[in-house]
Amino acid sequence: MRQFEFRTRVASLELYVQLALLGARGGAETPGLVPGAALVTLVSQYIHDGHPKVRKVALDLLYALHLAGLVLGPDLYPVAVDSLKDDSEAVRFSALRLVWTLSRLHASQLVPLGKLSGTSVGSSDTIQLVNDAFVKVCDMVNDISMSVRTEACVLLGSYHNVQFSFLSQTLSKKVMSHLKRRPPLGKHHPRGSPSADSGASPGRSKRSTIPVAEGDLDVGSDEFRLLDSGACGAFVHGLEDEYREVRHAAINSIGELCLGSAEFAKLAVDYLVDIFNDEIDYVRLNAIQSLSKVADHHTIVLDGEQLQIIFGVMEDADPKIRRAIHHLLGSVRVQNQACIATVVETLTRSVVRHSSDQLSIYRCLGQLGSRHSDLVDTSLVERLLKLEKQFLTREFSQDDGVYTAHMALIFNAAAAKPS
Repeated sequence: MRQFEFRTRVASLELYVQLALLGARGGAETPGLVPGAALVTLVSQYIHDGHPKVRKVALDLLYALHLAGLVLGPDLYPVAVDSLKDDSEAVRFSALRLVWTLSRLHASQLVPLGKLSGTSVGSSDTIQLVNDAFVKVCDMVNDISMSVRTEACVLLGSYHNVQFSFLSQTLSKKVMSHLKRRPPLGKHHPRGSPSADSGASPGRSKRSTIPVAEGDLDVGSDEFRLLDSGACGAFVHGLEDEYREVRHAAINSIGELCLGSAEFAKLAVDYLVDIFNDEIDYVRLNAIQSLSKVADHHTIVLDGEQLQIIFGVMEDADPKIRRAIHHLLGSVRVQNQACIATVVETLTRSVVRHSSDQLSIYRCLGQLGSRHSDLVDTSLVERLLKLEKQFLTREFSQDDGVYTAHMALIFNAAAAKPS
């Protein structure tokens, strides 16, 4: 019966691969089974099978062969990329993993840009496979399936060796003109000229030339090329996704990529701070902790607008989130003295409102003082301790939590100042 034929192909393919792998591990050749390289070729033929379950199994088996130590060549990459457009969610999910695997194995391999990116450029235009794969994975963040979008966001965090021009596009919704090549002088041919279209006669080419106004760009010519829009705003879409799993995965990947690039970290701060207002507790907590990890590796400077968002989260009902905010504030720098004065004022109010957070707040203010010794000057100290030259100072109570908080800031700032 035809409805059972695909199950036969699936079972046969899986059994064949298992027997081949068992034979290879035992060091003995099994009669009727092909060796390693031929096995990869055989399995890859089933990626084009008529049934989605067979296509999925073929992709999964190729990944299993990679884990077993067999070499997957770069010639599989175009096939895996084509599978990303499959109608089946399961096939796209498996293809995504295979594309990622091949981009790790052959990162510096040059692939033709026109063939893989869907443009009309010549085969002489190439791009590193890792960059092209990054764009393809970014494009899957817009997939209709939540599981595929989540997996795409997860995989993006491992692309540490991708070019920054591609990486920065993930946080921008402006399509980038990339790999723009100007033809050599004396060899410029407008679209429709004999040199541009070798199959057309000179007379026909002249009539088909489309004039372009001075100052404009002919987007159909080889001079101007838009990068495949897959990378454009990929993380923005991930952070705005309706499913918490996708947002959570996007935050993790942004944090991972920030650790390897200080430039990307500066771009990502605004987006991570915006997620502090997410409706899901663990998503908010993840965003705060991710930015804290980034601040431990790179210098992160927060402005007044970002601090206002953080102050709102400081009143969260969850003590874990409040203490995560304290840790974050102790790990970053602020723009100016007005900002640090506002931070201190907000934290001291929190000492009174949340007495259980006192130790966390004191630790935060101590770290804040150490990082901002240049901003904690005499005028700020006098303001915090209410010192006025024309009046005698009143002795503060040692049990005053606000006084203790101020002293934690001042003492640590003084200790960090150069002697």
